[in-house]
Amino acid sequence: LLMEKGTGVYNIGYGKAVTVNKLVAMIKDYLNSASEIRYLPERPGEILHSYAAIDKLLSLGFQPEFSLEQGLIRTIDYYKGILGIRPAESGS
Repeated sequence: LLMEKGTGVYNIGYGKAVTVNKLVAMIKDYLNSASEIRYLPERPGEILHSYAAIDKLLSLGFQPEFSLEQGLIRTIDYYKGILGIRPAESGS
């Protein structure tokens, strides 16, 4: 799509804001992990809010094919495959 219609820099993402806490919760849930989350003091210059605005990409006709959860599950399963770990039969 980009090679046919676009030039420049494009953000590729889900197109909606999500907190790190929500993302971590989704990962822990899918992996059935009991990992403890440790919160550290904020660092100077810490980015508090970040969002991948995909408007420029949408203007070329791009439409996300997966929800954040679907994409996350596919990504986790991909890396499990590389590591030789069998993906879960079904995620949350």
